[in-house]
Amino acid sequence: MIEFEYSYQQITSEDIKNFENQFSVKLPLDYKKFLLQCNGGKPVKRRFKTADETITSSLMLFLPLSKEIKFNLYSYYHQFNRIPKEVSLFKRV
Repeated sequence: MIEFEYSYQQITSEDIKNFENQFSVKLPLDYKKFLLQCNGGKPVKRRFKTADETITSSLMLFLPLSKEIKFNLYSYYHQFNRIPKEVSLFKRV
C-alpha cells in the first residue's frame, strides 16, 4: 500500500463513470479502486530505483480525478487531448 502525505477530496463511482463517458475511455478496475480510496495525492516515498538499481526515478504526484487542483486527470486529458500510449492506464471503449 502506498502511504500519502496528502490526498484529495473523496470521489464517487459516479464521478468515475462521468469521466469515462466524457472521454470514451474505460479505467482499469484496480485504478478505479485506487481513485475511490485515495483520489491521487503526494506519496511519502517519492524516489525509486529500477529493479537492477541503475536508474533512480521520482514520482511527485498521482493526479486526482477531482478538479480541486490545476493538474488533474481532466486537465491532463484536455491539454493533450489524449493519454499518451506509453504512460496510459486507459483503454479505449
